[in-house]
Amino acid sequence: MRPNSLRFLADNSDRVCGIVAAVTAVFLYLNATNLPFGTVGAPDSGFFPKSLSAILAILGLGMLLRPRSAKHERADFTLRSWAVPLAAIVLLAYAALLDKAGFVLSTITVLFLLMTAYGRLRWVVALAFSVSAVTVCYVGFTELGVPLPQGVLSIF
Repeated sequence: MRPNSLRFLADNSDRVCGIVAAVTAVFLYLNATNLPFGTVGAPDSGFFPKSLSAILAILGLGMLLRPRSAKHERADFTLRSWAVPLAAIVLLAYAALLDKAGFVLSTITVLFLLMTAYGRLRWVVALAFSVSAVTVCYVGFTELGVPLPQGVLSIF
């Protein structure tokens, strides 16, 4: 990108975020159009995706149409600022590998990575917490009858 493009994005960051949120909301709503909505008393499978995408669209439009403040404070982009896009990449990889690696292995890995990288926990503490949290979640979900992807652990 050219420096002028970056300046435009920096000066209009609320508007750009509003556009991204509104476009994302429209995309999500369009993907949920085939799902039945139900009612407030008896929601069906499309109730939450459609409702949440409508809320996201309203908030995005609010960001887009909000009057610009006279004083615009610039946010400093530091090395620590890379945490947000890196976490997004880790979560996208988690979603992509969940079926292949399985719930247990992929969730332990993601929790471990996020706790050591962003929580700055020692690796022993992060590993102990990740394994125990995933064990509790796995037992809870299986007791409720929720099928979880087995992945490579399906050979056992």
